[in-house]
Amino acid sequence: MPKVRSLLFFFFLLPTLLLAQKHYDIILKNGKIIDGAGNPWFYGDVGIIKDKVVSIGDLSKDKAKKTGPP
Repeated sequence: MPKVRSLLFFFFLLPTLLLAQKHYDIILKNGKIIDGAGNPWFYGDVGIIKDKVVSIGDLSKDKAKKTGPP
């Protein structure tokens, strides 16, 4: 029986967890990101949860309650 549970987890639940979308309060899309360390700026998205920046990069597959300018 433990093998069956392991197989069910591996084939059905694990892919769902790995492909899960993160849900933000706000996503600001396609902004110029400047990190302040002297690196060149780049275009990217900023994910915000509870007034904190929690993610920077390509968030095009993630969802948000609100999205900023495209």
